[in-house]
Amino acid sequence: ATHSTIVHQPLVSVADPQARGAMKGAGPNQRSDQPVATPKPMSRCRIFWTLVFPTMLFAGAIFQYVELPDYYAAINSVSGLDPTTDLARRPALLYPEFNLTFRVASHTPWFTKCVEPGAYMGVAYGGVWFATTVPTTERICVGPGKTVDRPFVARGREVVMPVSVQDSLVGKLRGGLPDFDVVLLGLGQCWALSCGRRRVGDTDVLQARCSNYIRTGSRRYAKCR
Repeated sequence: ATHSTIVHQPLVSVADPQARGAMKGAGPNQRSDQPVATPKPMSRCRIFWTLVFPTMLFAGAIFQYVELPDYYAAINSVSGLDPTTDLARRPALLYPEFNLTFRVASHTPWFTKCVEPGAYMGVAYGGVWFATTVPTTERICVGPGKTVDRPFVARGREVVMPVSVQDSLVGKLRGGLPDFDVVLLGLGQCWALSCGRRRVGDTDVLQARCSNYIRTGSRRYAKCR
């Protein structure tokens, strides 16, 4: 008679965590003592292109979306300020008229920029307001990377200035074309934008951006604080 020999294997306790992990990971063709491969960390280059660069691109797009357009202004001509007639009386009663150019530029490559209705321009000399334009009734929009020019006419009515300011203006007019202060208004509830001094007939100033912000709103309102 053939006798079968029974070989008793040592029992493995399931309470042993190392043995239990080896039994769970071992398959029919896999040894339990085979090392487990660990994933390699991401390289700096891959981190930049997959995480940092898209974040920077998104932040730049948001900044360009909310960024205001650039504004420019020029005085093409002026009338109603003749030293021998209009300014002969002291003090004079003036009705000046200024032909202006208002330029809007968008320097972003992706977004169209617009000026909302209600914008207007003012002209002053020596701290005295001379004339203002009629507020716009339509949006002025400019495409990405483009500029647009709009003509404006600023008119003053019954303008009276101090004699000292009038004498200064007469001296400037006799010596050549004077400089006037140009201000852009109606662009926001709480601020205006000064373009500084603009000489009559100087179109090169359309390359100089209006950049001096002036607070105009009352601090009693929350939006102007």
